[in-house]
Amino acid sequence: MFKIVAAAVLPIAMLVLHASHAHADATCTSGQRLSVSQIEDLVGGKYACLRLANGGIYSNEEHRGGPTSPNGELWDYKLGPGDRVDPSARVGSYQISERGTDGAQILYIYGSGSRAYYIVLVTGPYYLFCGVGGQPDLRMKVQATPGC
Repeated sequence: MFKIVAAAVLPIAMLVLHASHAHADATCTSGQRLSVSQIEDLVGGKYACLRLANGGIYSNEEHRGGPTSPNGELWDYKLGPGDRVDPSARVGSYQISERGTDGAQILYIYGSGSRAYYIVLVTGPYYLFCGVGGQPDLRMKVQATPGC
């Protein structure tokens, strides 16, 4: 009986350890938030990738906007623009703006829904996308090329 309990507890402990390690350098409550120009430079023309704990890719979205543009299109990379089965497709847009005392935020607009985040550097190329208004905090990899 003890072995079964230990085996069931171990994955949970590993998950908790992984989650706390992801925030070791900065957290959404204590980290330095990026400014509007820093967010523009970070995401403009780049990919943001969210990888699941099991290694699967949850999202790999291209920000089609220049490094000095506060607005742009958001494309899901999928299997790439040339793939016949699952090509890249536009899924929404983004807007970067100053939000008063909350600081700079990026707003993702998907159809009729939207999600807002402010961004904190963890360890390059990893950033915390800190959810606003009940959105979850996400640890994202931002880079110039597709893939995670």
